Amino acid sequence: MRLSGHILLLNWSSSSTALLRQIASAYAEGGMFGNGAPWPWNNRPPVVVLADKRKAQMDEAVHEMLRDRGLQLEVHTREGNPFKMSDLRKVAASKASTIIVLHPDSASNTSNAEAIKASVVMCLTALGPQEDNQRVVVQMAAQVPEDQGVIHSLGVTSRLVGRSAIQSFELPDTQLMHRLIAQTAAQPGILSCWLDMLALANNSAQFYCTELPAVLAGKPYVEVRRAFAHAVACGYRLPTGPAILNPDDSAIPPSGSKLILLGRGGAANLLASPNSQLFTTAATAACDRLQRERTYKSKARNILVANWPLASIPELMEGFSLFTPANSTITFTLPGEPPGAWPTRLGSCRFNFICTDHPTSVKVLLEAGIKTADAVVLGSGAAGGGELEADARILAAVLQVQDAVIASKRRDAPHLVAPIRRYATSKLASHYLSVLAAEQLKAVTVQPALGAMAATVPAPAVVANALGTQLAVAAGGGGGSAAATATNMIAAASNSSGAMGVQLPAAATTLHGHLVNPVGLLTALVGGGQSAQQQQMAATQPSCQQQSVPQAAVLFEPEFLVPTDVTSALMTQVVSEPAYSDIMKALLFSSDGMEMYLRNPASFNIPTGVPISFAEVEEVVRLTKQTALGYIRGHGSGSQASSNAAKQRSVKDLHGSSKHQQRERTAVLGPAASHMVTFGEADRIVVLAQDFNL
Repeated sequence: MRLSGHILLLNWSSSSTALLRQIASAYAEGGMFGNGAPWPWNNRPPVVVLADKRKAQMDEAVHEMLRDRGLQLEVHTREGNPFKMSDLRKVAASKASTIIVLHPDSASNTSNAEAIKASVVMCLTALGPQEDNQRVVVQMAAQVPEDQGVIHSLGVTSRLVGRSAIQSFELPDTQLMHRLIAQTAAQPGILSCWLDMLALANNSAQFYCTELPAVLAGKPYVEVRRAFAHAVACGYRLPTGPAILNPDDSAIPPSGSKLILLGRGGAANLLASPNSQLFTTAATAACDRLQRERTYKSKARNILVANWPLASIPELMEGFSLFTPANSTITFTLPGEPPGAWPTRLGSCRFNFICTDHPTSVKVLLEAGIKTADAVVLGSGAAGGGELEADARILAAVLQVQDAVIASKRRDAPHLVAPIRRYATSKLASHYLSVLAAEQLKAVTVQPALGAMAATVPAPAVVANALGTQLAVAAGGGGGSAAATATNMIAAASNSSGAMGVQLPAAATTLHGHLVNPVGLLTALVGGGQSAQQQQMAATQPSCQQQSVPQAAVLFEPEFLVPTDVTSALMTQVVSEPAYSDIMKALLFSSDGMEMYLRNPASFNIPTGVPISFAEVEEVVRLTKQTALGYIRGHGSGSQASSNAAKQRSVKDLHGSSKHQQRERTAVLGPAASHMVTFGEADRIVVLAQDFNL
């Protein structure tokens, strides 16, 4: 191939198309690569894939991904051996600007996969780079001690020939998923923060590593962090590599350290004048604020986990112990007997286990306490099958959870979290739940206009019943029938016109495919009386229009996590900023490191409805040994509309044909110190801290 400066992907894995999607999204959104340097529109390097896989299969997968997401990307696929020098020459490996070596799915075991990747990098080293500053990033699917890994040995020996740009990125996929699932169930909205930081877009917050300015050398960290008025200082990276997040204010960054900043617009624009008067004033106000008694206490969470694979439950339990408030209760409904070694208490969390043949049935969910659950986490069990069947089981469980919510007669719906394999699955869930919400909304907006609207929303109840039948089949059928049902459902969801004649607003997401926040669905609690005029109008309608839907709560903004999309986004960030690897290790994979949490402003004596500078927020949070990264808007923040007004939104709005503002969680990360914020009741401050319970 006559190419140079291109991106080269070696090996094929389940993350391949997700990684290509992240690159395409970064191009489309003007993403920041190379530590804040955007790729020009007319100079976006093509991507070449070399893998031991049939070219036709790779082409089909790439085409399907680009079509489903409406993206464009120049991709060249080549079938061959990534650790054969002649094949590497065919894809101009020595002239690539960036080479990403993926963990091969075709390997029979982890040891063989590591050997394949080492062989690939050996060939690359032997070829030698012709492109200046060529970087090689190697995906590690599991954590390997640094002095025991083959890739580590290869990196050491490669330096003998001047090849120092080989970087391995440890990415334990299952551990990452369990951490994110636990965080999302315990703290609704935290995933939105992660996605904003992982999106390679100009309007998203990014971590930057920048040299410590000479004027700040030898200064305590409190002076260093206050020198940045247009970004948030999160810590520093030692010359030897490890990231120190949320350091003590008295700590002095060693010579050669790089500062870790969270902000927008590129590292070159983030430095402000030291000793800003803004921070001095804010520090004084913060001290006065914390002198008052702090009475706020975090509420324990009640979380229900249904049909999670037995082998993965201990890792999920560890995640809950790290990210939930004290005295939270986690109840598992299991498809089998738990081992006797599983604890009933871990950290400050209590664990209950209910063993049953049908862990997502309505009866079991009611017995497990769905009536009072704050969140429900769904798994696909261990029934086997492919991606479609696993997602079909999740969809069937969503239907049963909704049924159990109705049966419990609770007046609000629990937060729903589930991992899925395919983006189309989320589209189906979006359509289905929107129909339920529209039907509930229709019950409280009995107007003559609804007769005309029926022409654009054909029989929502009929469609809901049909979907319910399909989902029930997927839940109880065998592998073949479940796969066929899932294929039909996901294909229907992929129809751009909407399988149910419903056009929805675009999914609320800051990172393509990672979090599917299907639609700002109304928690439709029907009720409230009608005026005499409304009753008279209703009496004149045909009897079929007078039939009301039973009062019920509809699942509100479920969060579906696509693990491969998150891992590919992390990998893309590492390509853009090498220091991301150490930052993510500290945030996601270190059991004794800093974590990201959401705090109620009241825990810092910050009242609602009163403007406050973010500099003061930073200072008051630092007094509690934490670092404020930004804040996240809760549902309905900034709106003075009453719940009645929310319930009376038009069906037209739910169909996406109007420009109403969805009540979505919005993350505001890395704001300027001068930024003024007025917190609402549902808003939370995003912090770095050692533990949830401080």
